[in-house]
Amino acid sequence: MKLAFWRQAQTNFAPNTSIPCQIGVPVSCGSTINEHLSSMSLVGNLGNMVHRMAMIQMLDFDRTASSQINLYKLIEYYNSPKTAAKILNRYFDGLVITFSNIISHGNTEHYVLVELIRELKIPIFALGIGLQESLTKGDSSMLNKAVIELVSTLDDKAALFGVRGHGTKSYLNSIGIKNAEAIGCPSMFAYPKNILSITYPCGKVNKIISAGHLTLRQNTINNRFAKLVKGFHGAEAAYVFQSGLQTFEELLNVDDIYNHATQTINAEVINAYLKQKFNFTSNFYKYYSFCDTSSWRQAYTSYDVYAGDRIHGGVIMLQIGKPALIIHNDARVRELTSYHGIPSCSLDEFEKIGCHATLEKYYSKDSLDKFHERYYKALMKFNKYIKQSGLKLLKKFEI
Repeated sequence: MKLAFWRQAQTNFAPNTSIPCQIGVPVSCGSTINEHLSSMSLVGNLGNMVHRMAMIQMLDFDRTASSQINLYKLIEYYNSPKTAAKILNRYFDGLVITFSNIISHGNTEHYVLVELIRELKIPIFALGIGLQESLTKGDSSMLNKAVIELVSTLDDKAALFGVRGHGTKSYLNSIGIKNAEAIGCPSMFAYPKNILSITYPCGKVNKIISAGHLTLRQNTINNRFAKLVKGFHGAEAAYVFQSGLQTFEELLNVDDIYNHATQTINAEVINAYLKQKFNFTSNFYKYYSFCDTSSWRQAYTSYDVYAGDRIHGGVIMLQIGKPALIIHNDARVRELTSYHGIPSCSLDEFEKIGCHATLEKYYSKDSLDKFHERYYKALMKFNKYIKQSGLKLLKKFEI
């Protein structure tokens, strides 16, 4: 089966030319934040790499005849969704689209994607669709019309219409979308044996890694990040940027602030800048920003546990078979942690009682047993719907 995967899952530039046996070039080993930000221009929020790569890794298909394609750029190149669809119909047997929290009031760009999908004759496999925020059932007035058109078109045409959780399914059903099925996020199923092997941390953990929403706006630190930092009082932790680096405007072109080899950002410079500019003390002793999921997973092997306000930052830790506590502050993260059974707590509670206390509370042997039980059921359901859709999983995913 020759598959097209919408949007790329790693930071390779796509060449404008088209010749056989071709692959794009990776980002440079530049030493400034601006040079590193080319990674984000390719994949968006770096968490997108995690769920997109999962589908590519899990499926059994003709890899030499398949491609990762930015559909928006393909449409722009031909100046026509209809022509882009003809290209896909000609060269591929199916289109795999891994979304995230697209059910929102934005995303006007989806109009051209809808036009393309309507012209496709090959099967469409859509996964990972989720609510951006809580919405009133039966009321679609807050949604952008392009979003409504997209989910309606997928409802009519998709061989697989997978959404993140029961909240998204229930809402879509309430506005007339019939075929959406809650099957979770693909990123949770790429390394099932590792996740099922996770043991609960005994005693006080020392090496902690986190991720959150550090953005700088109008000379202030956003309150969401400030709460996360307070929760780490008395605990040392490293931090992963998944977005937000572009807001450090005065540091973007500072030489040697980013180390591409270790995919780290100079912690002394970041912490000194936060203190000097915002009188804010950060207790993170190391900062990462990754260009690919393999480096991300490898870096996490040096840590005992993840505790953070980014779902895919935590999924990376689960993928390598280590515990992750997901700190939630919005509906989209709560939906995913609830569906998969991942141990989680609110940002307010994390700020109030601190990192070690929340880990002890939510990572008992009993809570981990419940997570494994819930996860196994979700895994079986995911595998079932993947197979029913006509896709094929690699044998290693047959649990």
